[in-house]
Amino acid sequence: MSKKKFLNAFTILELVAVVAILSLLLVIAYANYGKQLGYNHVALAKAHLLDISNRQNNYLRQYQVYAQDLTELGVTVDKTLASHYKIVLVDVKNGPEHIGYRVKAVPKTSSEDNSTGVLSLNHLGQTSDNWNH
Repeated sequence: MSKKKFLNAFTILELVAVVAILSLLLVIAYANYGKQLGYNHVALAKAHLLDISNRQNNYLRQYQVYAQDLTELGVTVDKTLASHYKIVLVDVKNGPEHIGYRVKAVPKTSSEDNSTGVLSLNHLGQTSDNWNH
């Protein structure tokens, strides 16, 4: 009887194990990527609300009243933000007794990336409870 040489090769079981491990790592990486995108969208919304607040303050200094809508402030919402949030200016008051405004970023969907909910900022710099989450 002759001795057979054993080839140095992977067995099917070893290949299946490698594919399973790589698949698991890919699932974890994708979940973290989606979560990070959500954080980025929230950060973009917050930055936009702060920009609007700054514009409102400049408008108040110039005209002694707050702007009634975003077009008066020259605000345009970029496509990325607009696909995830609706930006609205609400509660604008310019009367002798009350003066102020509130600007909100309302999620368009209730998906995981918008889990923080509605973000808001008012004329006093007060933010919604979920601002720091």
